[in-house]
Amino acid sequence: MRALAAVVAAGVAALTMAVTARVAGRIAAVGAGLLVATAGASPFIESFTLSGELLASLAACASMLAFVTHLRSGRREWLVAAGLLTGCAVMLKQSGFDAGAAAAVMPSVYQEEIEAEDAAYLALVEKGSWAQPEAAEGYFPEMTAFRVGGLEARLETLRRAAEACAMPIVASLNGSTPEGWTGFARDLERAGAAAIEVNLYRVPTDPRESGAEVEQRWVETVKTVCAAVSIPVSVKLGPWLSSPSHHAMQLIEAGARGLVLFNRFYEPDIDLATLKPKPSLELSTPYEIR
Repeated sequence: MRALAAVVAAGVAALTMAVTARVAGRIAAVGAGLLVATAGASPFIESFTLSGELLASLAACASMLAFVTHLRSGRREWLVAAGLLTGCAVMLKQSGFDAGAAAAVMPSVYQEEIEAEDAAYLALVEKGSWAQPEAAEGYFPEMTAFRVGGLEARLETLRRAAEACAMPIVASLNGSTPEGWTGFARDLERAGAAAIEVNLYRVPTDPRESGAEVEQRWVETVKTVCAAVSIPVSVKLGPWLSSPSHHAMQLIEAGARGLVLFNRFYEPDIDLATLKPKPSLELSTPYEIR
């Protein structure tokens, strides 16, 4: 894909130079070609990506060249070609093609994070309301069920992605309460998610709770989410299971349509000198697939 992306990028740069040369001369054409090659196409090549945007750029540049040729020659054939190439560019951009990707998974929506953001905002809004007797009950109406924007912003991102791409957009969700799992899942479905990835992760803190009870709670969560939405549900699992195959069978029987194996955790550390959390981000390596 990287080699093909380089070929397409070279074509974009060549077409850009050809259009600029016909309009502004050779010197401007060289500058335009260098600008497109470095700032426009280089990021795609460096990331090993042959995307819809890059292919659409090739068709768009060809359309511009055909249109400029029409202006110079007056032949209608070039105008028709420009229109067809423009349509191809739009279709490529909307196709969602990205190095052969069949779908895209959005970053996980964490219920605890959303609720913490909303609570912090509401606390800031209501700060000082006690200072005036007339505002004893707050400056604004009760907003216990009001979502300030933490979730809405993520839903808007999902909505735009689903509208812009033809490939399926999968939403990912990590809940902390039964109401959160089902409510957030419905919101993600309404925002345009083609499927929902249930990101199961919970730190058991009760020493009396057995591993079997923890896994059964996960099974019930999956069953509840599957009953709340009409789109397919997959489950993202961590690597620490006593019997992965048995638990996988339980999740499938609960309604899961697929499994993501395995969740890769960041695993932060504690700095013993400062007693503060220390991030430890290590990127994946080919050795990990062994």
